[in-house]
Amino acid sequence: MSLSKTGRLEVALAISATSNLVTVDASQNPFKTKPANLFDRSFDNPGVGIADEQMPIFKGNLTAFLPEISADIATIPDNAKQVIREVAKFVKLSLEALG
Repeated sequence: MSLSKTGRLEVALAISATSNLVTVDASQNPFKTKPANLFDRSFDNPGVGIADEQMPIFKGNLTAFLPEISADIATIPDNAKQVIREVAKFVKLSLEALG
């Protein structure tokens, strides 16, 4: 696994592909998101705008970016009240478990 592949960028990109309220600028390192504090928010935060019924779309988008952990992504609850940072940690741990 590449040291740069923590899953944070993929989570942010999957969110931006699901919600028109979120943008990601991956042209800089570290990447930037709008809103800037994306990882401190929940999916259902008004600045993110993802509802429970859109969580499967987010997970599908995330799976497209990280197919190697698709089984783990499938276990993420369809609960938009989750804090995005916690989901990003889960993704990072799943990637690390691959070795």
